[in-house]
Amino acid sequence: MKSPEVVTRAALTVVSIATMAMACAPVPAPDGQAHPGVILHEDRIDGRTWTVPARDVPPTIAFVRVDDRYVPVVRIEITGTPSQRRITKFGPDGQMLESTVQAPPPPRR
Repeated sequence: MKSPEVVTRAALTVVSIATMAMACAPVPAPDGQAHPGVILHEDRIDGRTWTVPARDVPPTIAFVRVDDRYVPVVRIEITGTPSQRRITKFGPDGQMLESTVQAPPPPRR
């Protein structure tokens, strides 16, 4: 019979492998479609570019509903000014999916 330490290590290895597999799994859209995997962020205001795994963002960021289907977001472009930003999402074919303007609230009177 194996010692409890060996059994524990084996169990932890199995759990670790399962956890890694789940972390690498593509995030599905609400309709079951898989995301290609990564979202490129291009911040044209601050001059930064970075990628984020789609599995690390909510489905509302990873997908946009267009008509009756969900389209994966593969690029997010941030433009505008430091006080007013436009966030535009693009699909795999380069098509613009949606755009949102983020601005501070109007001053109180």
